[in-house]
Amino acid sequence: MSIDYAQLGQHFFLVLHGLKWLLASIGVFIIVLGGVQAAKMFFMQCLFSKKTEREQELNDVRRELGLSIVLGLEFILASDVILTIVLPDYYNLGLLAILVVIRTVLNYFLDKELMQLRPKN
Repeated sequence: MSIDYAQLGQHFFLVLHGLKWLLASIGVFIIVLGGVQAAKMFFMQCLFSKKTEREQELNDVRRELGLSIVLGLEFILASDVILTIVLPDYYNLGLLAILVVIRTVLNYFLDKELMQLRPKN
C-alpha cells in the first residue's frame, strides 16, 4: 500500500483553506457583532440616560466597539497567516507584511484610545 502524496497535499491544502475561511469569517462576525452591540448600547444610552452620564456611557460604547474591532482583526490576521502558509509566494508574503504593519498601527492607536476611555476609579 503506497501513500499518494499529491492527493494528501491536496487534502491538506483544502483543510488549510477552509481553516483560513473559518478564521476570517469569525473575525468579520466578531466585528459585526461588536458593531451591533455598540449601536444598541448607543441607542439605549440616547433614549434612557441622563445628560450627566452620557459622556461616560458614550466612552463605554466606543470602548466596546474598539475591543471588538481589535479582536476581529486578530482573527483576520490569523487567516492571512494561514493563506501565506498555503500559498507561500512573494506576493502573499508581501501582502501579509503590509497587513501586519497596517494592523499593528491600527492596534496601537486603538489601544491608545481605549486606554484613555477607561473609567477612572
